Amino acid sequence: MGVKTGKGWNLPTIVLIDIYIIWVVTSIAGLAISPIEGELQKIFPGSTQLEIQLITTMPSLACIPFVFIGGAMGVKFNNLWLINISCLVFFAAGCLFFLADKMWQLIALSVIAGIGAGVLSPLSVTVLSNIFTGKYKTKQFGITSALLNAVLVVAVIVTGYMAEVNWRLPFLWYLLPILPVIFSPWLKKYIVEPSKLQKEQAGKKAKFDFAKECNIPALVKYCIFYGFITFALVSTSLFIPFMLQTYGYKSGMAGDLTSVVYFGIMLSGFLLNPILGILKKTTFDMILLGMLVGFVLMVITKSPVIIGIGIFIGAFFYGVGQPYAYNMTTTVSSQVASSLTMAWLIIMNSVGMLMCPVIINLAESIFHTKDIPAFPYYFMLGLTVIAWVGVFLRRLFKRKPKKAFVFGKGFVEISTFPADQQAYIRANYADGYELATIESLGKVNADTAAASSASSNDKPKPSAPSAPSAPSPTSSTK
Repeated sequence: MGVKTGKGWNLPTIVLIDIYIIWVVTSIAGLAISPIEGELQKIFPGSTQLEIQLITTMPSLACIPFVFIGGAMGVKFNNLWLINISCLVFFAAGCLFFLADKMWQLIALSVIAGIGAGVLSPLSVTVLSNIFTGKYKTKQFGITSALLNAVLVVAVIVTGYMAEVNWRLPFLWYLLPILPVIFSPWLKKYIVEPSKLQKEQAGKKAKFDFAKECNIPALVKYCIFYGFITFALVSTSLFIPFMLQTYGYKSGMAGDLTSVVYFGIMLSGFLLNPILGILKKTTFDMILLGMLVGFVLMVITKSPVIIGIGIFIGAFFYGVGQPYAYNMTTTVSSQVASSLTMAWLIIMNSVGMLMCPVIINLAESIFHTKDIPAFPYYFMLGLTVIAWVGVFLRRLFKRKPKKAFVFGKGFVEISTFPADQQAYIRANYADGYELATIESLGKVNADTAAASSASSNDKPKPSAPSAPSAPSPTSSTK
């Protein structure tokens, strides 16, 4: 019983459910407030609009620094301990929401909930990426993305009805973090202390050097890509109500089309592996091309059906791009550096969300297009065209690497490797991805390289022939 990990053993279903719950917990901060925003001024007489906005935005703002803090702590401290502490902090804030009777208390508790979610975010990705490998890891990233969006859609609907009964009932969602703490005994043996990983990879206790444990150029590339597609998706839902209003449609239509965004992301998440099997090396430019087509359909007509199809296509390809970026980023650092590496990627989600309205409103002021309802989508169409052309040309004319990234050693001249390893690197690592430790790489021969190349066809990116595997399920945390 259980789920295949790609490492010759199955993960128990209860542990997988625990991981899914951890992912959901990272995204529910602020959820309980959204349906009662309009009632808070009645519930707390004298509260201002700014105070109400702070309750909904503070969890996201608090997440930004604590995502980095959680990532940095994840390379030094026991990850299970950090997960439990983060969940308990979030759970404590959820309990106190049932006692809060002042606006400043709600704001302060929202910050605490955001801190817990922020620290937990990079750890949730690290746990999943360290347990699964290859196509199984890619599949799980797709499933978690799909399930997360499905849960959020259902949660928003249910939360609205809960708020009609009593305005405090939606805060029951904030008690969800206690479940990972309860399930932690089952998760424990699948997490290894960072100090143990450092000793295993270096052969001795060595000072952690992020620049040598992470392929930073590759990380920057994935961060820029993820930040841009998030920026593009946010524009879809952020400006659609204003555009439809000028076309004469009611708010219900805007709500229907906004829900298409979540449906598109959810559907592509469940189909991630088959889609990547079709796209293969064209994945980056095809994701951008798909979102480009979506923007084209949104600006060529006022028909809500055509606009909805455009929104669906854009969201569908974003639903491919988000887990794909997560999956690819897990390959550019050693296991011990994975939490800090993922923190950089995760923060791009907040950057894209915060920068979208600022940049588009600035563009409207510069070009004097406030009276053109579809301008945000014309603007995004132009940016997406530029991004797609850049990615397409880069893939078309990319050069073979002169150096390869070796964990613990940084970039190493390819000419220093044996001939068979040079051929493997040049064939499979055109961007200079990670190769594993120098000791294990030295054990590779022509036969293993050829075998690894042959078996890499089912993966979105081939793994190095000597890449060290994650700890087995018998490796327990002390």
